[in-house]
Amino acid sequence: MSAFTDLTYHIVFGTKGGIPALQKKRREDLFRYLWGVVRARGSQLYQAGGVDDHIHLLIGLHPSVALADLVVELKSTSSHWIRRWRVFPDFVDWQNGYGAFSVAAETRQSLIQHIEYQEHHHSQTDFVSEFRKLVRAAQLDWHDGFLP
Repeated sequence: MSAFTDLTYHIVFGTKGGIPALQKKRREDLFRYLWGVVRARGSQLYQAGGVDDHIHLLIGLHPSVALADLVVELKSTSSHWIRRWRVFPDFVDWQNGYGAFSVAAETRQSLIQHIEYQEHHHSQTDFVSEFRKLVRAAQLDWHDGFLP
């Protein structure tokens, strides 16, 4: 029997303490690294983007992969990779926790564009405001103190 699934998630997490450590000149290297982790789990990275203090990933999750396990792997292996190769000298670690929001197929393309244009978007709003908006749009409770 075949299974038809569309498990698309918008995953967002930042640097520990909101440190602006993810310099633009090496961000694409980080995104390629994360793409490899996602692909190794049989999943698809539709789009990656971000700015100095956080990243956004739009992922089509394979049904055999637990979302929380994938996020832990993305954060832990990329932290190790960043530190080992000194990709971002000011990087300490990723924040504790993350945001993961389900995405309907019909909104995927507009979200791809939103993630692609993160630098422009963040010339107008900060990470905490954006994250708060995502949490509230998903009708979740925002807790002050979750982010710096």
